[in-house]
Amino acid sequence: MVGIAGTDDKVRYLKDKLGFDAAINYKTAASIRKALPKPANGVDVYFDNVGGPIADAVYSLINNFARISVCGQIAYYNATELP
Repeated sequence: MVGIAGTDDKVRYLKDKLGFDAAINYKTAASIRKALPKPANGVDVYFDNVGGPIADAVYSLINNFARISVCGQIAYYNATELP
């Protein structure tokens, strides 16, 4: 299980307290796509509440018939054009 957070404290919390296998700080990663660990068997479950570059990076690893929960797309809330 891989988590994505916006501070190093949250990354540590995901790994140390919640038991995530890995976590990345999307604010300090030069490339989210490169920072994400490559799962041996792809991604089967993804919970998305931001959209944008984070979702794009995860979608590049998603398996056919994966389960994706989309609860928000904050990356696009203030967009003036379609992505």
